[in-house]
Amino acid sequence: MTASRFTRRLALLGIVSEIQAADANGARFHRVRIGPIDNLDQLNRLRTRLRQNGIEYLVIPVGE
Repeated sequence: MTASRFTRRLALLGIVSEIQAADANGARFHRVRIGPIDNLDQLNRLRTRLRQNGIEYLVIPVGE
């Protein structure tokens, strides 16, 4: 699935996301990012919604 299609899928679930381009090992790829999310309850609700819809995710802590 392309990053654009994935962001549209998230939008249908009411989740705002953005696409970021990145380079790794000489190849360009695109990742879909959600957040930052500061509230733990909000994060847990989002994780539940993603899980219920079969969407894999990775939580990346942001430095304080």
